[in-house]
Amino acid sequence: MKNLQILAPAKLNLCIDIIGQDQSGYHRIQAVMIHHHEVRDTLNIFETDQNDNLSTLQSSKISPDQMGTMEANLAYKALKLFKKTLGISQNFSVQIEKNIPVASGLGGGSSDAAAVLVALNKLTGLNLEKEKLSLLAKKIGMDVPFFLESTPCLATHYGEKLTPLKPIKGITFKLLPQESWPTLPVENLDQKTEQMYATLDLEKCGKRLLQTDKLLKGIETGSPVEVLENLHNDFETLLDLDQNTYLSGAGPAVFTATVDNPN
Repeated sequence: MKNLQILAPAKLNLCIDIIGQDQSGYHRIQAVMIHHHEVRDTLNIFETDQNDNLSTLQSSKISPDQMGTMEANLAYKALKLFKKTLGISQNFSVQIEKNIPVASGLGGGSSDAAAVLVALNKLTGLNLEKEKLSLLAKKIGMDVPFFLESTPCLATHYGEKLTPLKPIKGITFKLLPQESWPTLPVENLDQKTEQMYATLDLEKCGKRLLQTDKLLKGIETGSPVEVLENLHNDFETLLDLDQNTYLSGAGPAVFTATVDNPN
């Protein structure tokens, strides 16, 4: 039977500006996202004569109760959506070696979902163009389309509209250990992002758009110092972080950034 192994990297948000909230309840944002390959999940996907299924092998830092049900898993949703939309009758089994911490702001679930879409596209021989996969990805989650890209991106609207950016060179990004991550002002990590948005004071957000412009200029011109000087995240208005540490997504993962060979 056909099978495929695919790697699903984490992501870091170098900036997040929360510009406002629509009547629909969704928040309009702009963010600069990069892939962080040093932390990644590994997915093994293969055809099966049994029903579609998904299983996870958690790292020691991820407890089973954090994983939720199979039906709620974004990778499983990607599998079912791909099959239903494209009329695929063959069943598949998805096995995930989980290393990206759950509900961390690193996009692990979205990355897994995108990896499933890419893998099924190859295993079924459909070879759909990325634009068509992106339409499916948007139905799964706002962050999922980013993981179909190979470069950093500027994400706008609700995070699903992407503009590819140049690769960022000359900066080393490093995740801090989980025990040093801050405690978020939320009661339920399963609804972490929604609760973080609900806790925000929007009057304090969207005030650093000029910094985003400078960050984008630093990426375009290849100036790592200008990139480093303009990292920011409006969710940091809810937390008291140590100096020179940065929140990824809605947290709680934090990272550091240093310029390589500044002299």
